[in-house]
Amino acid sequence: GVIVATALLVVCELKAARKYAVTANALDAAAIAILFATFYAARALWGLIPPTATFGLLILVTVLAVLLSIRHDSRFIAVLGLLGGFATPALLSTGENRPIPLFAYLLLLNAGLAWVAFKKGWPLLTILTLVLTAIYQWGWVITFLDTGQLSLAMGIFIVFSVMSFAALMLGRRGLERSDATGATELILERTGVAAALMPLLFAVYLASVP
Repeated sequence: GVIVATALLVVCELKAARKYAVTANALDAAAIAILFATFYAARALWGLIPPTATFGLLILVTVLAVLLSIRHDSRFIAVLGLLGGFATPALLSTGENRPIPLFAYLLLLNAGLAWVAFKKGWPLLTILTLVLTAIYQWGWVITFLDTGQLSLAMGIFIVFSVMSFAALMLGRRGLERSDATGATELILERTGVAAALMPLLFAVYLASVP
């Protein structure tokens, strides 16, 4: 799997291959998907790689996808890298409650993707990032939150609320430089409203759950 993916990445960087940009970008995306699948299978199915090493390798694949998307101006590669980056903690989860490493990783992922969305004018990255981050936040709250972690949970919702605001501001500026439609801007605004409501919804949850 690694050999095939590396060969695809190398071939797609050749000058001859870049004459067929759509095909080359599709093959780059295929290589990223192969790497994600290979490293995950090596850990989950056969136990060939330790969990920490697997996590690091999947992060590197995510970074590679982001760099390739910028280099080749490909939204498809960027979205694939985003989905792989957010899938990594879930795929390698041991079922243990480790909120600080999880949300520190998600915070870095949010920051990196917000920068890419601003740099390339791709608001879709910002929208997907906020949606998937919210899923992780509420999944952790429903699965693991207890009274001893209320302060930590409040801090997580505050920090990610600030990060969401910053990401949306960057997304708006990137949108101004792109050829995005008014519909895209409206979706970005509604996503911003939903992100702003997250701390309020958490407060309502705390008030209603014994």
